Amino acid sequence: MAERNEKTKKRERKKLDPLGIVLRVLLVLAAVLFCVLAVISWPSIRDNGFYATFFGGSEEGEVVRAKELDFVANQKNVFAAYRDGLAVLSPSGLTVIGPDGEAVLDTSKSFGNPALAVDGDRLLAYDAGGSNMLYIEKEKLISDAPSTLGIITASINSDGWRLIIGEQSGWKAVASVLRPNGEEAYTMQSAERYLTSGDIAPDSMRIALGGVRQSNAQIISSVYIYDLSSDEPIAFWETTDGVPTSVRFLDDARILVICEKAAVFIDGDTGEELGRCAFGSGALAAAAVGKGYVALAITAEGSDAWVVTLSYAGDELARRALGGVLDLSAEGEFLGVLTSDSVLVYNNYLESVADGDATAGCRRILLADDRAAYVLSANSAMLYEY
Repeated sequence: MAERNEKTKKRERKKLDPLGIVLRVLLVLAAVLFCVLAVISWPSIRDNGFYATFFGGSEEGEVVRAKELDFVANQKNVFAAYRDGLAVLSPSGLTVIGPDGEAVLDTSKSFGNPALAVDGDRLLAYDAGGSNMLYIEKEKLISDAPSTLGIITASINSDGWRLIIGEQSGWKAVASVLRPNGEEAYTMQSAERYLTSGDIAPDSMRIALGGVRQSNAQIISSVYIYDLSSDEPIAFWETTDGVPTSVRFLDDARILVICEKAAVFIDGDTGEELGRCAFGSGALAAAAVGKGYVALAITAEGSDAWVVTLSYAGDELARRALGGVLDLSAEGEFLGVLTSDSVLVYNNYLESVADGDATAGCRRILLADDRAAYVLSANSAMLYEY
């Protein structure tokens, strides 16, 4: 009798099993749903090939137009990505536009040939060929004192030290270093070389000056490196690659020199040449410096441009053929490329990150923080996001 009762109880428990099965299935489905939501919401997973394969998306993102920015149109306008926004320097003054599209700074000043230099929170607006300057720090005007030189070119570092290269009676060229408070810290007067470019080191202790001199009916281009504690150069580098149009200290104190025929990497302490990328029969269309790499767009008549990325030592990382390249811009590991009909974003190995259609008539691209890109003409600016 007891055995029969036990069997009856077992049969009753079996009758409850379907409900238990349903509960277990619901719990499993809830766990699966949680995992799916985690995959969809987690960026590092969402953006890779796993997500694209199993959820029907694409590994390659899209560059989307976010908003159009307003400013006074002028063919001489120049632009720079500044903080989270855009700096626009026109012949009549400087406007800094925030990421929301509103002006956060608007200053009137006359600039015959507007030019901008930016590093971090510091911005220098100047008149190439004139003397007017504006020094901006964290979107606030710090100084509008003019230069004592007729400015040829200028640069600024993230601490607010400025290098002004200019003209002065009695000398072929003069280089003046200004502290953040505007006081002159160093002056180099050149009696032999014309200066064409220069930069101040991130540590504010050295400057590099590019220029040309004539020797035996030949034009010799050079970069001289000066310590601000000495009147004599600590190192120099010479070449026949043409006029050095740009000299820039890289993050690790190596120097990038852009000449007419090549981009050359030199040691910031010794002047030793570390590497180079010759343009061959082509010409440099654009250059950009990113985190740990340099990007060059080299064009040749009748063919596509080659976009090349190189390490700070001059070693080639990647190259890609692209048609109609107009401009390059780098922000961290991202490289923006503007072509005649597209806005393209790559990483430093030229692997595609995102792409979109370009606004007709644009000639410049500027990448900014937070995966934003400004695509610009003299008369308009469109903010893209990627």
